[in-house]
Amino acid sequence: MCATESRNVTGGFEYFRGLNEQPFSLGDSSDLGSVVNKMGRDISWNFFNGTNAIGKVGRFDRYTGGGTFFVQANDKSTVGKQRTILRSCAGGNLYELYLYIEIKNNNYPDFKTELETSFLLTVGKVHEYKLPQVEDKENNEVEVYVEPVKDKEYPKFLFFDNVTSTMIFRPEDQWDKGKSFYFQLVLKEKESDYIDNRYSYYCTVKMMGEELKVSE
Repeated sequence: MCATESRNVTGGFEYFRGLNEQPFSLGDSSDLGSVVNKMGRDISWNFFNGTNAIGKVGRFDRYTGGGTFFVQANDKSTVGKQRTILRSCAGGNLYELYLYIEIKNNNYPDFKTELETSFLLTVGKVHEYKLPQVEDKENNEVEVYVEPVKDKEYPKFLFFDNVTSTMIFRPEDQWDKGKSFYFQLVLKEKESDYIDNRYSYYCTVKMMGEELKVSE
């Protein structure tokens, strides 16, 4: 069956794998928006080979912004140029929109230089450590934070200054002498919740001195 009306979405859409949903509105173009308005209730979004694109490279919402593709893909197999067709029949007519999505590989962020991950501290002495500069090969915005390690004791005397990217250790409790504490330093792309787009460094804090014992 030949399409009654068919349009190419000029320029396509670029997207980095693993990022959160990125909207691409058709309503910004009156030409494309008019095609969506003519479509029937049932709209399919498929790859050129006929398989369903929904869930693989995102979703389509005809009621947002005059028709909007929300592109989102985690699977490594989606990297490359994905050729898709939005298609619907109405009143015996067939309407189609062709969208090319260029899905680019996405690397996790990291520090430019080696990170110190082991700290030997003394109770009563403040220790500050400024983190190395962060880099992301795709220039995505990166956030850095600390979090506990499962089933390990966390150093409650650790504070992280986001503005200066500095970890500040203020151990004051004598009962912390001789103990070891653990935490992880996480680098994550701000616009991504996908596990491949974050990287964790596991860090150890060892307190000097002899561990105090509770007298019986």
